[in-house]
Amino acid sequence: MKTEENPLIFKDSWIYEHQESILCLEFGDINGNGRIEIIAATNKGRILIISSDGTLLRDTVVCNNSAIFHMLAINLNENGKIKLIVGGIDGLLRAFMVANSYELEPDWVHQFGGSISGILFNDVNSDGVKEIIGYSLDKTIRVLNPSDGSLVWGQVFEEGVSEAIVLKKKPTESGLQVLACGNDGTLRCFSGIKGEMLWFKHFSDKLRCISILSTSADVIIACGGDDKRLHFLRESDREDIGHVEFEDYAWKCFSLGKDKIVASSYSFAFFNDNAVLERLDFSSKICCVDNNLHVLWEINGFNVEALELVVLKTRTSIVAGTTKGEIVMIDPINGNYEKLLKAGSCVNDIMHVPKLGMMLSCHDDGQVKAWYLSDVSN
Repeated sequence: MKTEENPLIFKDSWIYEHQESILCLEFGDINGNGRIEIIAATNKGRILIISSDGTLLRDTVVCNNSAIFHMLAINLNENGKIKLIVGGIDGLLRAFMVANSYELEPDWVHQFGGSISGILFNDVNSDGVKEIIGYSLDKTIRVLNPSDGSLVWGQVFEEGVSEAIVLKKKPTESGLQVLACGNDGTLRCFSGIKGEMLWFKHFSDKLRCISILSTSADVIIACGGDDKRLHFLRESDREDIGHVEFEDYAWKCFSLGKDKIVASSYSFAFFNDNAVLERLDFSSKICCVDNNLHVLWEINGFNVEALELVVLKTRTSIVAGTTKGEIVMIDPINGNYEKLLKAGSCVNDIMHVPKLGMMLSCHDDGQVKAWYLSDVSN
């Protein structure tokens, strides 16, 4: 399905180009000067700080020739002081403060034993202070004190940890709960305070994504991976209540409100030596499922690398970035979509910066693209 007219104002702003692939993006007033900066990380271990008009402010090698996959700009104690948390393939989780000159000042380092899969920031033990949750292919998930990087608690899987979320139930005696899944095919739930494992469930293959949705009676957990299914189970008793089938790996999913899930599958067909990317017809898809496990809509043929939920003044949209370099805007209600742009290489990350009214994407060819996005009624 394609929309007949563009419901949004979409206008190119600027393009920044670098010689290294840009893998991920973050934003924030990172040195407290009252201006929003863009932070980009490369496959060779550089952190680039870019102004909101696309001017390079600082280029720093953080981990030489080692890819950075994840960044998080956190505000400790809501005091305006931003700390930049950086994680990548070398297994070092690094924290930096940023000087007025945009120089990165090392604060602390926490050593994991393998590539870092993701970083979260949440008050998991209900002590009034948010913690960093880091998880890695070294088989561990760790909750860290953001002030000094010290370990609060940790747990070990049989294989690498691929994804984690915080289950935002009302705090109980055990605080919030942390759900994590791994390459060993297990979904595990941990107490937020001391990290005790509350339960686990085993699946037939690697798990890669987790999210939640709600019914009037219970919380439903969605998870999926290499068995090409998005599984649904009741949180109260962990019983399977259904699944959605894919032709490819279940790759990403996120909650859309309380009662829907958006999920995407992923194909590695482009890894074939004889494959020409532009000519490939991907079997992967994006779909939306409600809490009755009905597929409300699906879009076939997009191999999604990044998904972002964009909330504007009068509407909400889903933005997807694809292996072919497409940026696609999707109506979350009916699945109508349109391609906003086609870049020259794979989209590695997309990011909405509400205070700037701007969307950004980063790409394998070293480009960061920025464009203005707003409601037609503005």
